[in-house]
Amino acid sequence: MAQTLDGFIGSLGPDPIVIIERDETCRMARIRVSGRCVMEGNTWDFYPGCHGGWHYELAARHGGYKGADGMALALSQAITESGRRCRVEQGVYDWRAAA
Repeated sequence: MAQTLDGFIGSLGPDPIVIIERDETCRMARIRVSGRCVMEGNTWDFYPGCHGGWHYELAARHGGYKGADGMALALSQAITESGRRCRVEQGVYDWRAAA
């Protein structure tokens, strides 16, 4: 059974950090929350319909998003709404080395 947005948020520890990492050399990005990768793909893949599941719930609650920054903002809003503090950070990574 697929995880719900509330189930995902409930599985996070206190004060999670949303990290957007980018590899500009190949237009890849990933979003990690508390060390867990929740989305990785080409920069144009960051929209609710690309992966479905709780991504649709996230968009329904916090508006449709397009791009890694929009998804990270929606995630931080959902986490904050659950009563936790949350911050968003930017980073870089080497997609080829991580693959």
